[in-house]
Amino acid sequence: MHRTTRGLALIVATVALLCTGCSDATVANVPTLRGSYALRTVDSLPLPFLQWEYDFTRQYLIADTLAFDGRHTVQHVTVTRLDSIGRSYSEFHRQSYSSDYRLRGDTVDFMFRCPPNADCALPPVAWLEPDYTLVYGYRKYPNGFWRLSLYQRVR
Repeated sequence: MHRTTRGLALIVATVALLCTGCSDATVANVPTLRGSYALRTVDSLPLPFLQWEYDFTRQYLIADTLAFDGRHTVQHVTVTRLDSIGRSYSEFHRQSYSSDYRLRGDTVDFMFRCPPNADCALPPVAWLEPDYTLVYGYRKYPNGFWRLSLYQRVR
């Protein structure tokens, strides 16, 4: 009996050691996304894209990029131009922020931080096409998407 218990203990120790080695490999195999994507179209319209118009002012989306670092963080950089209608006044604005993302197959879920008790919109979602085009959109309640944007991989 003593020999069987010793053999069983050796088998259990070997399996435990193998499983410990496997745990690092499974962490390394978490799906990720790396690279930069530049906006090409919004709702099938090319840039510059008219985002809004109010009285004598128009805002255009000039450029937009998403840079995925491969560690579940994305840097989002947007350039807009504000034009004064009827006057020759124009100004550019650059906004940059980072957020977290998760990859589920070909779907990219953007993590969204909504303050407690705030009325926040649903976070955007994206998916990768086979040609590495990134389709980005905002969820529409109860289903569907609006403002579908196409991003092309640039590096």
